[in-house]
Parts: sequence; C-alpha cells; structure tokens
Amino acid sequence: MTECVRSDMPVVARLAVTAGMLAATAYADLVVGTRIEEARRAVATATAGGTDAPRALFARLHGLSTALHAIPLLGGLVLLAWAMQD
Repeated sequence: MTECVRSDMPVVARLAVTAGMLAATAYADLVVGTRIEEARRAVATATAGGTDAPRALFARLHGLSTALHAIPLLGGLVLLAWAMQD
C-alpha cells in the first residue's frame, strides 16, 4: 500500500503544479487583465495636470501581471525537469 502511495506522489505533485500554473494564468488574465484595461483607460483620459495615481495603479498591476505570468514559466521548467528524471 505504501509503495502505491509513493509512486502516485509524483503524479499528484505534477497535477498540483499544473493546477497552480492554470490558476495563475486565469487570475492574471481574467482578474488582473480586466483591472489593467480599466487603469489604461483611466491613464488615457487623465488630464495633463492631474495626479499620477492612474499611472501608479497601472504600473503596480502590470508588475503583478508579470509576476503571475512567470509562475507558469517556472512551473513548466519544474515539469520539464521531472520529465527528464523519469
């Protein structure tokens, strides 16, 4: 019984990595992406003498989106490394 659990563990770990990759991509595109578009419109409509708050929000969201999109890249490298060990 314990051998079966041990042999299934890499499969569970791979599925967890894949699920994390999918979740990060979905959140980045569906939630953060929508907020980025709203911030982009706010920057475009801001007056020249206005505050830099819309630009700061856009920059912060862009940084978050970039970090979230790095998760699938790193997860893919982990999955590739596991595949090479098999």
